[in-house]
Amino acid sequence: GIRDSYYHGAARFIAQNNEVDSHLDQLGYTDDTESGICGTSRWKAAKAASKGMRNLDETGLVVAGCRHTIAQSAINMFRGEIFGYTHYLHSTDFVKRNVQFLWQDVICQYWPWADRATLSTSSALQMKPCLPAMHAKAHTWHCQVLWGGRWKNGSAAGAGEDMEQLFSYLSRWSSTTKNMLAYRREEFLTEAALFWNSRKIESLPKKLAQRLKKAQAKQIQLEQQLNEFRIQSEIPLTQEVLVSYKNDVQSAAKGELNAETRAKDDKEKYYVLWKEVGVVDQLRDYAVNNTLTESVVIERDRLFNETTSLISKSTAKREQLRMLEERLHVTDNIIRQQIIKDGKLLAMKRKLESLQADLEMLYLCIKKRQLTIQSSATSSKQRSNLRRAVSSDKAKLDLCVKKYNELSTEYESNEFLCTSTEDIINGDFPWSVL
Repeated sequence: GIRDSYYHGAARFIAQNNEVDSHLDQLGYTDDTESGICGTSRWKAAKAASKGMRNLDETGLVVAGCRHTIAQSAINMFRGEIFGYTHYLHSTDFVKRNVQFLWQDVICQYWPWADRATLSTSSALQMKPCLPAMHAKAHTWHCQVLWGGRWKNGSAAGAGEDMEQLFSYLSRWSSTTKNMLAYRREEFLTEAALFWNSRKIESLPKKLAQRLKKAQAKQIQLEQQLNEFRIQSEIPLTQEVLVSYKNDVQSAAKGELNAETRAKDDKEKYYVLWKEVGVVDQLRDYAVNNTLTESVVIERDRLFNETTSLISKSTAKREQLRMLEERLHVTDNIIRQQIIKDGKLLAMKRKLESLQADLEMLYLCIKKRQLTIQSSATSSKQRSNLRRAVSSDKAKLDLCVKKYNELSTEYESNEFLCTSTEDIINGDFPWSVL
């Protein structure tokens, strides 16, 4: 019959479901309140709640481990990847173990959420939140600077990606455990994790010695590179100067984050909604004079479906526009046109600032890849892949420069000066000298 898992108490690896459910209920959230967006990337794991898997049985495991890739604890997932599961491990298991660094794939989204959560204790928030090195590549540059683990003092240049090895190992058993009863599944996965841990612990002395030797060699290499750079740059790069540079970069990252999260002015909202409603009105004639059948024949069915979808959503946008008109006291066409003009300038300024950040990020990506080709690439295949990536980044840079120049030319101020692809590649940003 149905029974509980043989592993319980201190021997339990997977937390009891009723304890986790109680913790989630106390958190008291029901809706997905997080955007899950960092820069241009949308993270499926950056959620406070998940609707897509709410009617399924166990959808997987949330597993926590240390930098030695030893599994420490886990939770059954029933609602998909949500912040609540991470928060349970964070506020219960991690605090007991006196964890100093918390690495998580979407820590930039999770940590502000955890800071607002009612069950977060001061000891839980004393940990240093860190973004893993590889996942950070898909985050914005300021997110990498503010949350990246290698920017945190005491992290020992850890990558934060160590547990991916364990995740790959445990994923092999999915085709087997999906046909098991709940208690047998828990026992099987617990024993699989224990077997993995035993192998890791046996090899740990040798691995730690190898890591130490590798770190010592890396330290010598980096010191040589730093000394060479000091000679070439003729700048007294003392410890104080380097710390000052680091603080400057972090300050710039905080400024970029504040600009990105800055709330839109009502005039800017009004202009954006007014343009969106205007576009829908222009498309309405197309939808009226065509049918889906005709669109399929001329292979324009996707355009027809998108047009009808925009038209169906326009009613809500018109209501938002009407409410904004009341708030802005739009009583005649003269006031409306002035608000549209002001809102357009605000929207253009926001976009120009965003494009400036994109140009700086593309410059850094190109330089970093070029440096990797010169110093770290060990095979012709790796160098070829990096060169293709540089070519792709340069094409993106050309397009970004074109957009920036078009907007800056129309913007009614000298605040944004035109630039060129050559200037950006050389590191000459016109906005940095204003």
